[in-house]
Amino acid sequence: MIPRRGTARRARFNRESTGMKTYNARSSEKGFTLFELVVVIVIISLLAVVALGYYRKLLVRIESSTLEYNLGTLRSAAAMTFAEYYLHGRLSELPELLDTNPMSLLAQVPKNYRGLLPAAAQDVQPGSWYFDPDAQHLVYQVNHRAYFRAGDGQNQQIFFKMRGVYADRQKGAEAKQIVVGLDIQPLQNYVWLPVFELDRP
Repeated sequence: MIPRRGTARRARFNRESTGMKTYNARSSEKGFTLFELVVVIVIISLLAVVALGYYRKLLVRIESSTLEYNLGTLRSAAAMTFAEYYLHGRLSELPELLDTNPMSLLAQVPKNYRGLLPAAAQDVQPGSWYFDPDAQHLVYQVNHRAYFRAGDGQNQQIFFKMRGVYADRQKGAEAKQIVVGLDIQPLQNYVWLPVFELDRP
């Protein structure tokens, strides 16, 4: 028996309609629910907070490490200067260096050194060095102040000075202090705080 054209078309239409419904049902299963979106947003936010904390920690470590590296370079230059004076028999001239700019001992100063500036200078960029000729201090202007404290209670500057290293020498019955080295010493104690500690005024 030969089927009618109308019957064949209806059967074909029913098969296509069933396939479309199945495809739409599968497509809807692949979408995100509102709850899933909220969970994803919360996870991303938490990761961003953690990453930001580590980024701040990295920046503070970079500043403190760079500061100590520059100090190490200055101290090495001071030690070489002392050795030069000692070899040439010029130890009596060392006291003249104690109030001078330690940066003058370097063949190449750091890129963040701003030169000679008075203490009242207001435009010193954070993270920079400068020498105050009036107070005869080498000054470092702290950048990440929220994570730094100095012994004098402020969190903006560290003051350094070139000083002599003395030792007692006994000559007969007389004890005498002589200079046995040069050092770059901070004028106040300072400490870098943990990154996650809140800034206190």
